[in-house]
Amino acid sequence: MIGMKGERSGMAEAALRVGVCGSGITTFHIEGYQKIPGVEVVAIAGPDVERCESVAATYDIPHVFADYREMLEIGLDAVSIAFPNALHAPVAVDALQAGCHVLCEKPLADNAANAQRIVEAVRASDRVFMMAFCRRYLLTSMALKRQVDAGTLGPIYHATATWLRRSGIPGFGRWFTNKELAGGGPVIDVGVHVLDLALYLMGYPEPVSVSGVTHAEFGPRGKGTMSYGGPVADLSTGHFDVEDFASGLVRFSNGADLVLETSWAGYQIPRSNLGLTLYGRDGGARLDHSTGKPHTLDVVTEIGGSYVQMQPIIDEVEGINEYDREVAAFVQTIRGGAPSPAPVEQGYTLMRIIDALYRSAETGKQVDLSAD
Repeated sequence: MIGMKGERSGMAEAALRVGVCGSGITTFHIEGYQKIPGVEVVAIAGPDVERCESVAATYDIPHVFADYREMLEIGLDAVSIAFPNALHAPVAVDALQAGCHVLCEKPLADNAANAQRIVEAVRASDRVFMMAFCRRYLLTSMALKRQVDAGTLGPIYHATATWLRRSGIPGFGRWFTNKELAGGGPVIDVGVHVLDLALYLMGYPEPVSVSGVTHAEFGPRGKGTMSYGGPVADLSTGHFDVEDFASGLVRFSNGADLVLETSWAGYQIPRSNLGLTLYGRDGGARLDHSTGKPHTLDVVTEIGGSYVQMQPIIDEVEGINEYDREVAAFVQTIRGGAPSPAPVEQGYTLMRIIDALYRSAETGKQVDLSAD
């Protein structure tokens, strides 16, 4: 990836001053920024000041703020957002209005209405807005994108996107399991990753209808929990009002369709089943990103009238991971003036699908998006 330390870069650029919102997954952003010459992470903000101070000490970040709005006043070029989902909209809007480029963790917001606020703010600004869809930057995902772009699969007419955990309810009783803060459960937390990856590889077709079901069979009983960014809460007082399993069917305007299946907990054989299958007119592909084993990519196509199964070559750069590539793409977009590789409109499309899945689950009926 151009511009990372140890790799070839062009002329020296003016220093890019970055602030990060949140003290959890933003550590991956910080590490990515600090591998790029001419980028300085100068501030971190978050209500857990003690934890922010710990991150600041680890990564030599000079300024710590409890209130992100105070951080925006010091004069930043860019901001990474990794607050609870309900805060994405106000923080993104404020950052854009302060003249900052924005890298926003998934999902775009806690619901489509708040996502629309960000869309409007982006269109009113001249700043780069990029969704942080890190799974696009896994080596197997990048290799599959090259196969799709080369026409190996032909038009994709069906996809299955799966992220199922056996026991993985994150931070029970913290914001992840609070609908007011998170917007939902595994659909909006992990399902959004594979949903984005599938749509990205399919060319982001326009969704026209969504059918979905949700279940909460483990969380309400205090089962299937894991620690995620903090201690597991006392199950007698923990708050859980989201789903822990969901599935859905999405239909698109080009005739293609997608099946999503996602969970935080369930009695299943693999501890984590994470993958994507694409069905094309000229070929098919299967990505397996399941936890605990090497990531794999298999492609099936036809050569000379015979089926051929192959594993494309994966190019790896030592010391560079998917978050580094994601952050590098964001910085390159700022410096090069190219369109965002993961624009706000794609984040909004996902939120429309997720909202529709939840509405369908509540009503027991298909939701028509073509009328929106």
